[in-house]
Amino acid sequence: MPPAGTVGGPTFEDWMRMQFAAWQAHQRAPSPPPAPPPPPPFPGSYGVGGCGMCGGCGGFNQQFQFDVKLKDFDGTNEKWVNWKWHTLNQFIKRDPRMASEMDRAEAETSVIPASMADPYLDGWDRRLYGILGDYVQDKGLTIIQSVGYRGGFEAWRLLCKEYQPRGPTRKVLWRSQLLRYDLSGPEASFETRLQKWEKELRDFEQQTGGVIDGTDKCGVLLMSAPAALAMVLNLTPACIEDWPLMRHLAEDHFQKSRQFTTSESGAVPMEVNGLSSKGVGKGTSQSLSKEDKKK
Repeated sequence: MPPAGTVGGPTFEDWMRMQFAAWQAHQRAPSPPPAPPPPPPFPGSYGVGGCGMCGGCGGFNQQFQFDVKLKDFDGTNEKWVNWKWHTLNQFIKRDPRMASEMDRAEAETSVIPASMADPYLDGWDRRLYGILGDYVQDKGLTIIQSVGYRGGFEAWRLLCKEYQPRGPTRKVLWRSQLLRYDLSGPEASFETRLQKWEKELRDFEQQTGGVIDGTDKCGVLLMSAPAALAMVLNLTPACIEDWPLMRHLAEDHFQKSRQFTTSESGAVPMEVNGLSSKGVGKGTSQSLSKEDKKK
């Protein structure tokens, strides 16, 4: 800027006016358009963007920065039910949609194709195949290896078909076993055996669509009930053909039969045989003093 008042140059006031006019022109200029919103998160990526390795995964690889830890499955029929439950539980914790897709694959009656035209499913399809191959052994591994195109959903479908077939033969045999279920045994663990049988009933109804009649359930419980519980049930004739009522009476009997002890948090159930004929068991929060024992 030339010195104020020099010949041929603007005065200080003129220079200030020009600066103010330029600032006003800048303020009136249109603002640049806003940046477009980011794309929605890819299914299963928990809202995280791309993995940074490429531009086409939509964040799919981000979800695999954690490992899916499963238990080993030795390929035997006896271990299948618990292993399957644990496996689905692990997927539910990490990606609920994936667990739902595995349930859908189990229900499929035809071969699941190698490509499903869905980047999410196609990516998980390969990943699931590798995971199953790491933890399944013996006969189960042979079934997985039979899927030549390394499709995890198809491998899962075949495993479920082998170890939990949904045909009519299995339904009939399973129902027959449930109706001949033996609940007899130590009275102290009868409630636990009853709960396991009820779980089997729920699994049967969910997997086969069959229904066990309430009177059949009443018959199984009456045949195996310990003497004390059988007396309670026989004193209530209305429960003989009413399963909800019979189950309520049994639960009430279990509650009343439990031994309780006191602690700082209140009354809590004791372990079986917590009280013995010698005196106070381990469940009590205080022991008797020598003076109290003398009394």
